[in-house]
This record gives sequence, structure tokens and C-alpha cells, in this order.
Amino acid sequence: MVYGFSVHTCRGKGAGITGRIIFMLALVLVLILPCRAFPEPLWIFFSERPSRGIDDPLPAGLIGEIERTGARIRTVSRYFNAVSVDWEGDKGTLEHLSGVASVRPVRSMGTIQRIPEEHRLEKAASTANRGLHVLNYGISLEQLDILGIPGLHDRGYSGNGVTIGVLDTGFDIGDTGCLGGVRITHTRNFVRGGEDVTGDDHGSRVLACLGGVLDGEYYGAAYGAAFVLAVTDNLLTEQRADEDRWVAGVEWCDSLGVDIVSSSLVYNIFDTPEESYAKSDMDGRTSLVARAAEIAFSRGILVVNAAGNEGGNSWHIITTPADAEHVLAVGAISYLDSSNPVISVFSSRGPTADGRIKPDIVAPGVSVRVPQIGSTGFYVSVNGTSFATPFISGLCALLMEAHPDWSITDIGRALKYSAIDLGDPGPDNNYGWGLPDAVQALSYVPAGVSSGEDLSHGTDGNNSTRADTNPIVFKLSPPFPNPFNASVTIPFTVLSATHVSVTVHDVTGRSIATIWDNPASPGIYSAVWNGGDCASGVYLVRASAGAENLTRKILLVK
Repeated sequence: MVYGFSVHTCRGKGAGITGRIIFMLALVLVLILPCRAFPEPLWIFFSERPSRGIDDPLPAGLIGEIERTGARIRTVSRYFNAVSVDWEGDKGTLEHLSGVASVRPVRSMGTIQRIPEEHRLEKAASTANRGLHVLNYGISLEQLDILGIPGLHDRGYSGNGVTIGVLDTGFDIGDTGCLGGVRITHTRNFVRGGEDVTGDDHGSRVLACLGGVLDGEYYGAAYGAAFVLAVTDNLLTEQRADEDRWVAGVEWCDSLGVDIVSSSLVYNIFDTPEESYAKSDMDGRTSLVARAAEIAFSRGILVVNAAGNEGGNSWHIITTPADAEHVLAVGAISYLDSSNPVISVFSSRGPTADGRIKPDIVAPGVSVRVPQIGSTGFYVSVNGTSFATPFISGLCALLMEAHPDWSITDIGRALKYSAIDLGDPGPDNNYGWGLPDAVQALSYVPAGVSSGEDLSHGTDGNNSTRADTNPIVFKLSPPFPNPFNASVTIPFTVLSATHVSVTVHDVTGRSIATIWDNPASPGIYSAVWNGGDCASGVYLVRASAGAENLTRKILLVK
């Protein structure tokens, strides 16, 4: 808003002084009125109801009662059975509403620290690498090759059939050449509302590393994937980027059936120092964003997040939500000397507050070439764990395409088991498990790995990986085709004789069909569901076998 004012003065000394006083008062009003502090937003958590599933909508009556107080709803969270609101009154008024369990402030968050660009503007030039690889990578070859990603492209994998949700600050794509062919299926702006996701170029550059495609000039790691873009933070206006927006972004991605969430946003330092997270909070269980990431993981979504750019600061701890146990936290290495990649100075280090090893893995994050937004054919070099993250997200998409029978836990294990060990022997809190090798990861064999083993927990004192004794008896693979029209195939693998039940539910949890309910001997099976009589939308495939209860999302499009 622009505040206009007019000051009229009369001739004479006294009038002139009075006029100047009036002018100064008006100027002060102009300066302070736009800066009026808006009250801190609040989370309102409802009392749990045993009958409510995570896919069920929140009670309309409770939301309506909150709105009648004058509170403005910001976000409705199915994950947390909660809403966030803007509220100018007494917090106690909301706490005493029927069905409200608790009320607490929404934390105001700082986004990932930007590392200054090198401002080395380069004109893309076609390189002579087509003889070495199927694609002509141009200026992007080196940063992909250090992870072995061209080796997977040579085998025909591009991320096709995989949907990646990208949470960032904005996507100013414009006429940038390598982003023109990116397949974007949905967009949403959680800062301004609506579907316009422009306003910052950070997300555009992340997207280029993920899905850019322009033969002879530039390729992203998963150039054949589909993308869902969400603005959950706005750096240009220095607005608060509240944790409810990140949670809302993840839940929205979930509702669209995404396979991977790639986030280059981290949270630790807030507008109000006393609200900032302490090192002891970075335990993967304290922040709402870490808890949301864990819920997403339980629902079959692989969350890949930047570790943070706090390595040069005194506390240099992994920031949230990268501290979450099942989030793949990505650190940044310098690969200027490809024979000796080293951790960047700025890359955040572990351990987490509860002693787990983080980051999980590392990727190129220094002198990463990305498009100069708005200038077709020109590229700049940027630094940050922001840009290491999309390489790993893209590699995960390639592995998902190549191995539709793998679980998201298998994907993480494949990256870690294949990684080139850097730094001290064994996993450490600078490099995690090291630098993944895409071709080696492709050859990873999940069979025989115990279901309880989770490499994100760390190792014992001898740097040997821990495992437990509960064997996998059942694996639910990604359904195909997905999205589908009418019929979808649900493959699953039985490793030990057991009874298998496979059912289809709508997003409210209502049972739609039982497509398998039989004893099964060890082997590979497929169940087919024909949804021709059902409406378009997201459905859930739920399978149970022994102690295993697994869920996959499918999208029916007519």
C-alpha cells in the first residue's frame, strides 16, 4: 500500500516551522504504517479422535467455530489434525473452544542461507560428449558425471513415470531455454495464494538441476520426470516463511500423489531470537516440519532436503527438517578437483542433537552451473546445499524408474551402500555415507537386507552398519501405470509364506475394493484393479502381510 499525503503551509517563519513539523510527522506515519507488526500466527491443535484417519478431512464444525471468533484460517493440516490462524485477540479465547487440545505460536523461520554467486557468466557451448554418452550434455556434463548419472541416462532412464514435488521460494522460468521443456503438472503459491509461482529465481535454478532439458546445452538429473512446484517461502520481500507453509506444501504434494519431495529450504534462525531453535531441538522430533517429513515418509514419499549452509558458523549443526530420521539430508562438496572432492566450507555438519549421523550423503554444491534466468543460452555458477539437493532427488527418481519394485527405504540404502567413502573411514558427520555412484546404486540388491535396518541411525563404535533380526516378508512395489486410466497393476513380492491382503481406498479412508486376499508362497505377484466405475482422483492401495502394512498412492485420470 502507498500512503499519500499533502502539506499546505503559509508564508512566515512560524508557519514554515509548523509546516516542517507537520511534514516530518506525516513522513514518520508513512514510514511506520506499512510496518505495523501483524500478530504472530498460531497453530490450533484439535483433540484426537480415534475414528479420524490421516486422509479424513478436519471437522467443518470446529473450523467454522474458529472462524466465528474472527480468526483467519491460514493452513488446514490433516497430518497434525490442526489449523494455523492469524489472530489478534487473547490466545485463551481459542484455547477454551470445544475440541481444541492446545494452541501455540507458529514459528517464524529463516530460509536456507544463500551463498554469494560467482557471477561467472558463460555462454553454453555444445561439447563433443555424444560419443561418450547418448545425450549431449553441454555445460552440465561435469556436475552430473561426478555422480555417474549419465551412466543411467545411457541405459534409458530419465525419471519417466516419477513425480517430484519441489518446495522453494519461487520459479521465475521466463524464456530460459533449458526449462522450456520441463513437464510441470501443478503449481501453487502458499505465500500469495493462487497458482502463480513467480517472484524469485532460486527455485528455477534448483529445477534446472533436477529437470532441465536442452540437448547440446544442458540436462538435469531427472529430465523425464513430472514436476509439482510449490512456493512456501518468499525471499524477495523478506516475509516470514512460516512452518505451516512448508507443512501445507508437503500435504499438497501428498494429495497429488508425488513420489519425491525435494526441498532446498531449511529452518533454524527466526525473526525473534527467543523463538529460534536451539541445537538440542535438532533431533528430528521437535520441529513441526521434521515431524511432517516423517509422516510423509510413512505414506510412501521420499523426502530429500538440503542439510543447510551453516558449516561456517559456530554451531554448524544440521538444520530442520534435514534432522528428521528418514529424510535424506544432502551436504555439498567441491568437485573442482574431480579426483579429490572435498566437503564445502559452508555445508552443515552433524551429528543431530540425539547423536545420529547427518548428512546422509553429499553431492556437488560448489560452482554448480545453472541458467541465467531470462537469458537463453547463458549460465552462471552458484554454491549451496540448495543445489546439491536436486542432483540427489533426480538420482532417486532414476532409481525409482529403474526399480519399480524398490521401496523408498531401498532407494536410500542403495545410495548409501554405493557411495564412495570420503573423509574418515566409514560414515561420518561431514560426508555422511559419501558420494553416491549412480551405476553402483542401480546394481544394489535389496534381498537379504533386514527390514529394521536403517542406515540413517548411524553405526556402532566400529563403523559397521547395524542391522536387526526381523526379516522382510513382503514388499509392495510402485503401481503402474501411474497415473492410470481405468486399470492399474499393483506388483508385490512375497519373501516368506504369508497371507496377503491388498485393498483400495479413497482419500477419506473408505474401502473401495479388495483385489487380493489369499495365502501366498514366496514369489512375485501382480494384482490388477479396474477403477473404470470410480471418479478421477487420488486413491490409496493398502497391503498387509504378516507384520507389514504398506501404502501406495495411485492417481486415476479419466
